[in-house]
Amino acid sequence: MLAAIAACANDLSAPPQSVGLRPVHSSPAPLSSFYDIAIVSEEVVCTINSCESQIHCVNRTTAGITTFGRQGGGPGEFLGLLGIERGPDGRVAALDAGSGRMISFNPDGTGASAERMPSHFYPVAAS
Repeated sequence: MLAAIAACANDLSAPPQSVGLRPVHSSPAPLSSFYDIAIVSEEVVCTINSCESQIHCVNRTTAGITTFGRQGGGPGEFLGLLGIERGPDGRVAALDAGSGRMISFNPDGTGASAERMPSHFYPVAAS
């Protein structure tokens, strides 16, 4: 059981109240350590989540959702998705740090091409 301390009263001299919390649901799935979103156009948004080896693209005009990718090191597979960005001509680029590749593709998952990254490459966030 978890416990929470609340101090929301106007009278701050009163001791805080302790409230017991019970989990509503639990799951063995890990929490995501990061996620990333690429706004490809006014209609299309793609996203990744660190718990998955998949890319999800949503088209608001057609209400279509495209999901592609799986765990692995071959074509259409990812070993450690780290980031996703909008590329030229409506394409999307995903950084697969686990395999050391930058993969470029159309938001429907077609037309994928991969480039190897330098062996000591690791992206850092711009400040």
